[in-house]
Amino acid sequence: MLIIIDGYVQYFFGKNFFLIELQKYNTNLPYVTSFFGEEKKLGSFLSRLSPIFFISILIIEDKLKWRKSFLNSIVVLLLLILILLTTERVSIFLVGSLFIFILFKSKFLITSKKFFLMMGIFLISITFYSSPDLLEKMKSILYSSGILFPGWHEAGAPGKGKVIAGYDLGTFYFSKFHQDQIINSYNIFKESPFLGVGAKNFKLYTSSGWHPHNYHAQILSEFGIFTYLIFISVFLYYFFKVIRIFFFKKINNLYLEMKYFIMCVIFLSLLPIPNGDFLNNWVNILLYFPVGFLLYLNEKEI
Repeated sequence: MLIIIDGYVQYFFGKNFFLIELQKYNTNLPYVTSFFGEEKKLGSFLSRLSPIFFISILIIEDKLKWRKSFLNSIVVLLLLILILLTTERVSIFLVGSLFIFILFKSKFLITSKKFFLMMGIFLISITFYSSPDLLEKMKSILYSSGILFPGWHEAGAPGKGKVIAGYDLGTFYFSKFHQDQIINSYNIFKESPFLGVGAKNFKLYTSSGWHPHNYHAQILSEFGIFTYLIFISVFLYYFFKVIRIFFFKKINNLYLEMKYFIMCVIFLSLLPIPNGDFLNNWVNILLYFPVGFLLYLNEKEI
């Protein structure tokens, strides 16, 4: 809760509790980093560990026998808006997807679904209305993937001028850069399809980066098909668990809802979307920390 308050203090007053200044892009669009200083890690931290925060709320309420759905909705929405203000698009996608899973299935954290949905739409609309540059930042993924065209600069007729913000023309998987990295990973994978080229060796085969910014592509290229089969099995396991609960199983007790939160974020974190280095210490903390809570919850009788 402290980091949420600190993030809003930094956004509205220009500095947080530790006098770390609000960061800004060259376009003057501000983005919140809180305790992380100049590093854009706050969104990733909050989105991937948000289930732990939700579980903490539920445990405290259960112990105190005190449940306030209205207050829960406000806190959860404040978290969503703060992640939006970090401008980290992957984190925004993760937490947005997580909140959809929660909205339709939560029985204990969010009980007033209509209030939560209406208030969420209102707050998000106000946020984008007050910061058009933030909305444009969110639309940039549609520009980079080729789904939307940003337009031409005024200088020069269409086809002769330059594309606004320098986006590549064509349709890509998130962006030309990310698509090229996947293609590079596939070419590296062909060098040693069974065992891979070795951990963190992606950078030795290409000059376009230290890792392919995609967990699936990185594991295939650096560890080979055998390790990838283990990885994809874990991904599919949580995919089917989440789908089963979402569509076919009713959440009828507190511990099942807590497990559902954890399984959702594990599934979402392993999606084949742009990500960091799978072997990075920070990434591993965020990936595996929720697993400990899941192991604890599995011991509870459901």
